[in-house]
Amino acid sequence: MIDRDVILENKYVKYIISSDGYNKSFVDKASNQDYIDKATSAPFMCLTKDGTRYPSSKVEFDGKEMIVSFDPLKAKAKLKVEILEDYMTFELLSTGEVVPDEVTLTNLNLTISENIGRILNIGSDGKFAACVLALNLQTRSYGASDSKAILMAKCYPRYGIIGSKVAVIGVPSSMVKKTIRNVQLNEGLPSPTLAGAWDKDSPEVKKSYLFVTLSENNVDEAIKYAKEGGFSYILDIWATQNYGHYTLDPRSYPHGLDGQKEIVRKIHEAGLKAGLHILTTCISKNDPYVAPVPDKRLAKDGSFVLADGIDETSTFVPTEEPPKDVPLEEEKTYYVGGGLDIQIDDEIITYGGVSLEPPYGFTSCVRGARGTKPAKHEKGAVVYHLAQMFGCYLVDAHTTLLDEVTKRIADIINECGYDMIYLDGAESACLQGAWWYYIPKVQLAFYEKFKREVLIQGASYTISIYKGQGSKLKVTDEYLDHFNWHIYSRDAQTDLVARGVKGHVDKVKLKGVAETLRNLMPAEFGWFGMLTKAPSYQATQPDEIEYVCNKCVGYDSALSLETSIEALRGNGWTPEILSIIRNYEYLRLKGCFSELEKEKLRQPGAEFRLTKGIGGRWCLRPVKHIENYVRNVDGTNNVWTVDCDLGSPSFELRIRSLATMADYDDAWNITLVDFESERPLEASSTAAGVSCEFKTTSEEVKVGNSSGKLTAKSSLKDDSGWCEYMKRVNLDLSENRGIGFWIYGDGKGEVLNVQLVGGDGDIRRVLDHYVEVDFKGWRYQEIPEPEGERIFKYFKHTEDYYITAAHGFNYSKVSAIVVRIMKIPPGDSIKIYLSNVKALREKPLPLRNPSIAIGKKKVKFPVEILPDQCLVFKPEDGTCKIHSDNGFPLKEVEVQGETPVIMTGTNKIVFDCDTSEDLARNAKIRFSIIGNDEILPIKLET
Repeated sequence: MIDRDVILENKYVKYIISSDGYNKSFVDKASNQDYIDKATSAPFMCLTKDGTRYPSSKVEFDGKEMIVSFDPLKAKAKLKVEILEDYMTFELLSTGEVVPDEVTLTNLNLTISENIGRILNIGSDGKFAACVLALNLQTRSYGASDSKAILMAKCYPRYGIIGSKVAVIGVPSSMVKKTIRNVQLNEGLPSPTLAGAWDKDSPEVKKSYLFVTLSENNVDEAIKYAKEGGFSYILDIWATQNYGHYTLDPRSYPHGLDGQKEIVRKIHEAGLKAGLHILTTCISKNDPYVAPVPDKRLAKDGSFVLADGIDETSTFVPTEEPPKDVPLEEEKTYYVGGGLDIQIDDEIITYGGVSLEPPYGFTSCVRGARGTKPAKHEKGAVVYHLAQMFGCYLVDAHTTLLDEVTKRIADIINECGYDMIYLDGAESACLQGAWWYYIPKVQLAFYEKFKREVLIQGASYTISIYKGQGSKLKVTDEYLDHFNWHIYSRDAQTDLVARGVKGHVDKVKLKGVAETLRNLMPAEFGWFGMLTKAPSYQATQPDEIEYVCNKCVGYDSALSLETSIEALRGNGWTPEILSIIRNYEYLRLKGCFSELEKEKLRQPGAEFRLTKGIGGRWCLRPVKHIENYVRNVDGTNNVWTVDCDLGSPSFELRIRSLATMADYDDAWNITLVDFESERPLEASSTAAGVSCEFKTTSEEVKVGNSSGKLTAKSSLKDDSGWCEYMKRVNLDLSENRGIGFWIYGDGKGEVLNVQLVGGDGDIRRVLDHYVEVDFKGWRYQEIPEPEGERIFKYFKHTEDYYITAAHGFNYSKVSAIVVRIMKIPPGDSIKIYLSNVKALREKPLPLRNPSIAIGKKKVKFPVEILPDQCLVFKPEDGTCKIHSDNGFPLKEVEVQGETPVIMTGTNKIVFDCDTSEDLARNAKIRFSIIGNDEILPIKLET
């Protein structure tokens, strides 16, 4: 018998598998181009057994079923093959007598290197697109490369091998979405609709939403704000007393479910749509599923055997085996499970430690925890460790508890008439196993119970986003949760940042949005905060939100604003910010922006202001914001230059008064790192390829008797090398938020980062303070506040915005000081010396009579500005006002002198103010320079 190649052919693609089991060609019939990568000989299938991978060695096809051999393993896989007009399917029917570790169902290694969507498992060069879709939950489909189309699909015994099924698509790029929709409908996959259209194409996914906590009392105000911002949806951060039973909080819903229905009715009556945000698989510790009798269907992530009987008072729980791999302390990392609770029979016990030497067991136990009752337990009873994340227990996704919890939510969605749901926290389900399987399993359980059109979003879709949300989350291909693509209507949202909004857009959001769009998933720019002033960050500013709106237009994507009614009331910029959002939203949804304008708005760092020009027509004007910190009026620190490359520029000026920092030797300062002590710092960690050393020395001393000397050497080929040293402390820095020290630089451009580490809460919080060592010799560094935008300038050196930018910080509970060297030159060494590092006492002195001179023209502001207040001068509008720290206008200022002019080119700036001892001399000065030669007209008036 002659072995023949297997030819699988439909209207658009010819797929040839050689008789010896290798992918031979994958031909676009329209162009006759073969997309198989000939440089890599890839088998059609693989079977792994006992850790050894066996490629397919022979393929036979009778027109309906395919038999695949894997010599020398005596295994034969039987596949059912169906050829349809625009796709073909492969279903695994049998693996013979062999039970494999895993089966690779498809392994298409193509030459396509453009538009790679690893989650959808697709690649497209603009002419031809190839995609491999999993047709059920047990089948894992993913792209194996960021740079080219390597389209993989696998299955595993744990999740089911027999019945695993894929669709292989090869069609013109212009029809690939239509083909995927056909696959969904033909193969019984989720295929949601919104306003009667497939959700991936529905206009609804382009519409923005306001994200707040609603109540019966505040819903009218929320509707007002939503309409002022041009939002189409309001997403409710649902106020419940618990997760699991989701008992409504009577403070928000005094009329219970009827009150919740009334909220939705009011939103609909106002012409808006209503959404609900929930945590999905979480069971809070005050839920009836926990107490007085814990449900047997709570998820467990460890089990042991009770070595001896215990009574109700025993504080030691003996086990037959050492209780390894259980948490020893409560985790403070958001995306890491933990918890110190065990369950025996109907009792939950909290342990304080473990004994890994005989007698084995759990020590320092608190009996009858979480509202359960202490009880006797017999020898041989099972001791379960309860899985936890987000401070909650979890639903065991293999039990009927998943159906109970999802039905509770689905009933509320259906009965109240919600139009949107955000299924948050589903990533906690991955504590039970593979991310790609358990996250969609949970979301699918919700989806199947909805009886109305619902815009569905949820956690865990975009890999690039999660890389920035916690260094302990080790992102791998397993996180490509392909099946959720069918369930979700759009994606790319991340948690808000409190510091560095624009940098977050450029370094995190743009990458996430682009990745989402490459996967043919509609994207949103969210969540962005609307915040009021806090000790570690400023109130949200209009230019921050306008920058986000720029990018929403560039990518034709929705915006979401996460806030609270209290913050909307408490931020004085709210009316201006909502007006900005409304105008962009109106023009974007009307299709008023040209492709040229969108292209310009997509560029990282490109910033435009939407204004009305001649004749009342909308236009976009380029704008650049340039900020400088003035520490003293000494003829040096208060003089700098501003380079302007915009034509016919005008400007706006903002002067923000800062608390005055005490002198370095002030007695009220708090020493953070004392280089004259015995152990000022302890070695913490380094990047691979970096060696470092710290010691105290008298080689170079600026103040005191000794300095800290830090040296590091990198063998890396780029500047990603870093090292850090840490000191544990317990400090209250509420009145000493500034950082001051002397540094002897080597001029090599490394970055010194002094970090404050927070000591409370369930999430690790860090404040960065940077010094760019681009100088030689001694220089004093006074850093009055933590980093904002520069966090993302050096993002590649941390890749963890979640701990550095996303949260507030409690200065009264500082638990550690970290001295970190980043951006070490490749293949080079660095050496710096430091004086003692101090937290500087703040003095709330006013800034009086500030002035700005540009060239020969000088404008003076006869006013007194308190710390954190700001003066905003808009020469074009003829206005000058003092604003509070939350942006509320306090008073108008009558300016004196001649208004300066910013010129194209280099402009010398001089700042001045009154300088008596009881006055501040430091401020942050920001010029907003607006170009008037590069105006982009919008084609439609409002």
